[in-house]
Amino acid sequence: MPPYGPKQYNFVVQFLEDDRIRVRVDDGSPLDKPASNDPYIVQGQLDPKANAQAQALRERDKAAKAYDRQLLEKAEKALNQEAGK
Repeated sequence: MPPYGPKQYNFVVQFLEDDRIRVRVDDGSPLDKPASNDPYIVQGQLDPKANAQAQALRERDKAAKAYDRQLLEKAEKALNQEAGK
């Protein structure tokens, strides 16, 4: 990592085959495919806890949307009944 200073750098993540990644500082050099023995290549691993939390959030959001849809349908039905009187 370059020393702290007035110049900013970005990080670049290269996604490779077999769930591998290489993270590097974007210093302007080309992003060629790395060698198979590159020491900066790591194998991705699943995080069961993070995946479970993400799934719970997706399910919560899905349930909230379904509830909102039900409320909207009830409101529309009530308005239609009022208009029919």
